[in-house]
Parts: sequence; C-alpha cells; structure tokens
Amino acid sequence: MPRVGGSSFFPGSDPVCAEAREILGVTLDAERNIVSYDIEKQCHAVFENVRLVLEDAGATWNDIVDVTVFLTNMKKDFAHL
Repeated sequence: MPRVGGSSFFPGSDPVCAEAREILGVTLDAERNIVSYDIEKQCHAVFENVRLVLEDAGATWNDIVDVTVFLTNMKKDFAHL
C-alpha cells in the first residue's frame, strides 16, 4: 500500500478471491461473459479484500478517512431497499 507521510493510500479493490482465482458473486458462461451477478456477495467480497489489506498494513476500519464507491446499476442492484 503506498504511503505518503503518515498516510496510506489504497487505490481500490474488487470482488476477486485470489485463492480461488474467481470473481465472487458472478456467474460466467463458457466464453467468460457475465450471465448473472449477486451484488451482495460482491460487496462482501470487496469488504473482505479491504479488511485483509488493512490488516496487512497494520490498520483497521477505524483508520479509514475516505471511501469512494462506483456503482454501475444502482436501481437494479438495490431495488429491494
């Protein structure tokens, strides 16, 4: 994680599970096109990846100052809210 002065910068994460080498919450067809996805599973996977990076850097959730989230289909993904 890049550090500047007393601050660390984490450029981002995705729902990829490095151990399983797969995108969690995504179903792909034989050509690796997205057939369906589960936004809740993807969010949990991203948060888990962020937690692992924070721990590796000796930080916790309480050390986070700012977060930006990019959503591609909020109406569909969060229709149940």
